[in-house]
Amino acid sequence: MKKSKFIAAVLIIAVMLMGAGYAAWNETITINNTAETGELKVGFKKLVWQSGLQTYPKIIAPDHVNANVVHGEKTTKVNISNMYPGGIVRFEAMIENFGTIPAKFASVKVNLNECSKEMKENLRVFGEICIWENSSAGTRPQIIKLPLKEEIKLSQLEKFLNDNLKNIELKPGAWFTFDIDDEYKKEIKAKFKDYDIDSEECLFFHLPMSVGNDLENKNAKFDITFNFKQFNK
Repeated sequence: MKKSKFIAAVLIIAVMLMGAGYAAWNETITINNTAETGELKVGFKKLVWQSGLQTYPKIIAPDHVNANVVHGEKTTKVNISNMYPGGIVRFEAMIENFGTIPAKFASVKVNLNECSKEMKENLRVFGEICIWENSSAGTRPQIIKLPLKEEIKLSQLEKFLNDNLKNIELKPGAWFTFDIDDEYKKEIKAKFKDYDIDSEECLFFHLPMSVGNDLENKNAKFDITFNFKQFNK
């Protein structure tokens, strides 16, 4: 009987020790997660060098015409004064997607509140919009061209940009500039000797020779603001 009690006691102790052993075997698995949001950031490029030749923004005016441009991140301000019939001003700018997610064009606002009525209706605009993407080969392939097929009035510029840039998407690192269609470049070069066909990417503002004396002492001062939204909105 004593032997049986002894064996029973040993079994109980063994079971207790096994329980203690099981209790000692614990393991914790931890999963560390990092979630980072992207950035939506599109704006005017303030300075760009292309083979040491090109800077942005830039406005080029003939002798006697006063023209300047002031850039913010989203808005560029253009002021043209002392313009004359036959005069032409060239405006260069680049708008780039500096963010990490694709950006879709939302709207553009051309604020003409400080522009004279006569200049709104008589100053002509021509050129085209060129959209570019980065390339692993280091080239700049043009992926879409939206030409101004003929001159439009300054008062029509906002509608033209909104109509033609609707739903255009800029991938991260992509950008768009203004330019002139290749078929017109030689013709323009013949008229404006200082126009550089190879390096200038311009939007042209032109006052026709046919305008009357009512255009004397009129200024063209306007702002252009571009707005973008995230690509899936």
